[in-house]
Amino acid sequence: MRFIVNILRFQAELAYPSINPPFRLWSRQLPRALDIETDRPYAGMVWHKGSQNFIICCFSGIDKPTEEVSFRKNATDAVLRLDQRNGKWFEVERHNAEVVDETLRKSLTTSIPNIHFPSAENLPRGWLNGPDGLLVYGDELYVVGKDNHSLIRYDLSMILDDPLLENLQSSLVRKDSKEVLISGNNLPLFDGPSSLATDGERLYIGMRTTNVVLAFPLNGPFDEAVIVAELPEGSEIIDIALSPSNKLFISTKLGKIWNTGIPNLNEPFRANFLNSFADLPGLPDINNFNGTTELPANGSNIVFDTEGTLYACCNFKDGGVYRFVRADDNLSLA
Repeated sequence: MRFIVNILRFQAELAYPSINPPFRLWSRQLPRALDIETDRPYAGMVWHKGSQNFIICCFSGIDKPTEEVSFRKNATDAVLRLDQRNGKWFEVERHNAEVVDETLRKSLTTSIPNIHFPSAENLPRGWLNGPDGLLVYGDELYVVGKDNHSLIRYDLSMILDDPLLENLQSSLVRKDSKEVLISGNNLPLFDGPSSLATDGERLYIGMRTTNVVLAFPLNGPFDEAVIVAELPEGSEIIDIALSPSNKLFISTKLGKIWNTGIPNLNEPFRANFLNSFADLPGLPDINNFNGTTELPANGSNIVFDTEGTLYACCNFKDGGVYRFVRADDNLSLA
């Protein structure tokens, strides 16, 4: 299948001013000790229409040099919201860098009391290490943590009428565990969850480490899953998206965007590097369009519009947002 690919470049302007953003931008020129601060507010973004909120995932830290004890991976990882009704930032959750467990590599509290347990002394103020994917469905927010293999649900209905509310009710949907029941066997496949999608019946979660997409009933339980797609080892799933006709597209760090078709719970989509890419269904390769053979596309966040046009925001030297339609009839990929 051939594609018409347009690169979209826009004259940027500040559309949504904010007041005192609770993060800074990371720079190698700054002291390593500052890496405990939230400095990478780009791990994911969604929009909740009901409350007029942008919600983002944020990281802190790059790696952990043993000679610098002040440095802490995940120290202040956060989920933040920007409320368009007042232009202010609020924490959905954030780790507290002062309370960490080096052995378990987990931060245990954040600066505000999320409502997790009735006992105040046991409040884990931040569920997620490496929050890396978000999904809004109705008034519920789902977020996955790729570094501690967790899935959390937040109640956004609480801020519909109260923009200043700081504590969102949250619940641990899937605990810090790689094990998931697949066809009667516990397998370590829930490893590195990085992306979410739903068709209203099932919740699909893409795994960056194990290169699979797992399907769970949207309303649970979440201890058993079905594999609906499996990509070659080393693909590193960056994002997943469902087209308007519910075809599952998967974007990988290798620069491939795979069209796996409508998820089949009885027969998963499987591919390996022995397949000819040209023989597989709908595989746009960002590397063929980015104007360079020196740098890979290095993964793309992907999204469909209501007409079925696929957009990919690519992380490579020249940047850009790509728009894909079929070359044979200029129709959508849906």
